[in-house]
Amino acid sequence: MTTIRLIIVCIVWVGFIGNAWCTNAEENRSSVSVALGEWPPFISEELPGFGSVSRIVNSAFKSQGLQVKTGFFPWKRSYDLTRIADWDATAVWVKSPERERRFLYSDPVMISHNVLFYRKDKKFDWKTLEDLEGYVIGGSTGYYYGSVLETGEKLNTFRMERIPDEAANFKKLLIGRVDLVVSNKEVGYFLINSLLEKEQRDIITHHPKSVHLTSYHLIIGKKNPRAQSIMRTFNQGLGVVLGKRPETGY
Repeated sequence: MTTIRLIIVCIVWVGFIGNAWCTNAEENRSSVSVALGEWPPFISEELPGFGSVSRIVNSAFKSQGLQVKTGFFPWKRSYDLTRIADWDATAVWVKSPERERRFLYSDPVMISHNVLFYRKDKKFDWKTLEDLEGYVIGGSTGYYYGSVLETGEKLNTFRMERIPDEAANFKKLLIGRVDLVVSNKEVGYFLINSLLEKEQRDIITHHPKSVHLTSYHLIIGKKNPRAQSIMRTFNQGLGVVLGKRPETGY
């Protein structure tokens, strides 16, 4: 009898484990995890729906029947969690050769301009890379600003000072620690208007020439076994949500 009972217990236990595994697998197929970072006004834990870009991403997945788990981390952490497939995706990122070796890229979620901000009391104009020679430019750690600034940074045409806190670059600009700040146009003015006094805001403007016309994407690590499937699903949903128009005003 003891042997029979043991066999019955084992059968029940195996059935329980099998059912739990199937349930978890089904849940994984019907959900997706997205790692984000702070990038107001487009993405922020403090904004309704986590910001306009987050709403686009979530709506794209949900239009295809997927539930979305959202987490906020420092951008480098979001990148690494997605690269090793602990999280399914992270948004939004600019294409770069290094990232394209490690990640799949979605269709554009948004398109925007990176520009150079400067003080109005300092004469500034530029057309080519040579015009930036000798300047000190404030940038953000890990950001890709396009081929022009990447080339200039490598050739030491100018000095790029990168820091993790993008907002602090505008404070450095005010006190003359940097000559220029490179930033997404909308993000730059959001930070200026949020952090600076009116007298300080009036000192800063941007140059109309774009450093880089940038498309921003959701990315998924190539190590993720669901990468291709998730990306196809997201792009289908993105087309529904944007109507094929990658705009930010969602």
